[in-house]
Amino acid sequence: MPAYKKNSSKLQNPFNKEERLLLKKLASFAKDQDFLEGRDRKLLFQSGQFSEWFPSTAQRLPGILKELVDDIEDSNHEQIVSSMIDQLSKLDPEIMVLEKKLSDGTITNPELLLLAEGYEEQGNFKKALVIVEDLYKKHPNNETVRFLLERLQK
Repeated sequence: MPAYKKNSSKLQNPFNKEERLLLKKLASFAKDQDFLEGRDRKLLFQSGQFSEWFPSTAQRLPGILKELVDDIEDSNHEQIVSSMIDQLSKLDPEIMVLEKKLSDGTITNPELLLLAEGYEEQGNFKKALVIVEDLYKKHPNNETVRFLLERLQK
C-alpha cells in the first residue's frame, strides 16, 4: 500500500478546536434555518472538520461567515465569528501554500521568487531579503532576482 503523502498545495486550518467546532455548529444552524446554499453549508462543515484546506476555502469562507454573523443569536459566538472573519481576511492563501512548500522542501526557485515578492508586498522585508539573498547566491545572473534584491536593500 502506498504511503500517505501530504498535499503541499493545501493550507493548515488556522482555527483552534473550539472555533472548528463552532464552524460545524454553524453549518447545522444554517441548514436548520434554511440559510446559505448547500455548497456553502458544506464548506462551513468541512472547514471545521479537516485540518487542511484547499486555498479556495480560505478565500470563500469569510464571505460565508459574513452572511451568517448577523443571524447568530449568541453574542459570544457572534464575537468569535467576527474574530474568525478578521483572522481570515489577513491570510494570503497563495503565500501560505508557498510557505508550506518551503517548509516541506518542495518549493521551486520560481516559487521562492514569488514568495519573496509576496513578502515584499506584505511589508515583510526581512523574510523577503533572506530568500532573495539566497536566490542571488545561486543565480547571480538572474535579472529579476537582482532587481528584487536591489529594491529590498534600499
